[in-house]
This record gives sequence, C-alpha cells and structure tokens, in this order.
Amino acid sequence: MKNKWALFLLLLTILSCSLEEQNTLVNMKIIPIEAFTVPDTFHLGQESTIIIKYKLPSFCYRFYDLYLEEDNSTRIIAISAIEKESSNCQAVNNQVFEYSFNITATQQNDYILKFWKGKTSNGDDIYEEVIVPVN
Repeated sequence: MKNKWALFLLLLTILSCSLEEQNTLVNMKIIPIEAFTVPDTFHLGQESTIIIKYKLPSFCYRFYDLYLEEDNSTRIIAISAIEKESSNCQAVNNQVFEYSFNITATQQNDYILKFWKGKTSNGDDIYEEVIVPVN
C-alpha cells in the first residue's frame, strides 16, 4: 500500500510540472553601472570595498554576479544578469539596486577602475574611469 501512495505522489508531482516554464529561454546580459563609490586610495595587501549601483530593465531580469575583468592593474566592472524571455515583462520603475565587493591591492601600481556604462549607437563600449592610487 505504501508503494502505491509513493507512486501516486511521484506521478502527481511529475504531471503538475508546467511544460511552459521548462521551455522558457534564459539569456545572460551585462548591465551598466549607474553609480559607484570607491575609496580615495588602496592600501597594499589590504581589502577595500567598492559599492556599485545598477538598474534592471524589467522584472524579467535577475542579478547573477559581478562582471569583473582583470588586466594587470585595470579592472572592468559591470553587472551580469539573467534575462528570462517572457512576453509579460513589467518595468522595474527605476528601482536602483546596490552591490558591494572587495578588492585587495596586490601591486604598488595605481589601479584603473573602468565602470561599464553601456554602448554608443555604434556599439562601442562606454566606461567611466577612475584611477585609485596605492599607498
């Protein structure tokens, strides 16, 4: 009798899953930085906190991770988001989200932080650049 109930519950669970949700496409998108706060200086060997603010285009977007590209002392910073493709995406009404992360200064050179702001009409990347000296 227990096996019949277990089989019934398993069958009910499988049949209750929506096929529509399983076929939803998901895309990764890079989201521009709206504003940021960085320290005036980094200290060699110590962590420093950077705060970034961003907006999601609609409720079909979800924060995924920090986009951080490193090249020597240059850091390109943006937000990586997941976009769920749907026909009923509602606007977020300019809600600003905040994310903070730490950077450890591992070299004596100044750090060049390039915050990604979007693209031009020609498709070229736009950055707001900040140089942070290391003490």
